[in-house]
Amino acid sequence: MYAGQARFDVCAVFLNHLVKDMAHVLEVIISKKATLRYHYAPEMALVMADPGQLRQVVVNLVTNASEALGDAVGTIDVSTGVMQADRTYLAASYVDDDLPDGSYAYLEVSDTGRGIDAEEQAKVFDPFFSRKFTGGGLGLAAVLGVVRGHKGTIKIESELGKGTKIRILLPTPSKVPFSQT
Repeated sequence: MYAGQARFDVCAVFLNHLVKDMAHVLEVIISKKATLRYHYAPEMALVMADPGQLRQVVVNLVTNASEALGDAVGTIDVSTGVMQADRTYLAASYVDDDLPDGSYAYLEVSDTGRGIDAEEQAKVFDPFFSRKFTGGGLGLAAVLGVVRGHKGTIKIESELGKGTKIRILLPTPSKVPFSQT
């Protein structure tokens, strides 16, 4: 999974439905000082993906956002949507596997935590990289593997003292054919 080579059980997944179905679980895993807010796309953000793997991506991103808040009161926003991404936008993403421009559904998790400096941003998807404790750090490596395996990409925006936004982009079904490998 970390290398993006796992076998996936692919089907049509509406990101809005997937996140809504997880709301109770997400409320339980976040800090009691965090407020979780949802922003759903008015259009259907549809992808061909493994729903179990996407659920793991959501859990990992929301868990990291909660941990970024530490003991402070803060907000975690989970958003879905559809956007047009050109090659310039995709080339500036964390995974640039020469993805084609076009329509991408996105899942975005942002927090009001402490933020990530540029040096750490370059390492956050490395297995075992953690700001918390030795031996942690597999969550975002797993996210990267799942996103890569689904022919998607990841954008990170973060500034120290202003929080972090991680956007997962997955191709819409009309753009990229999927196989189950």
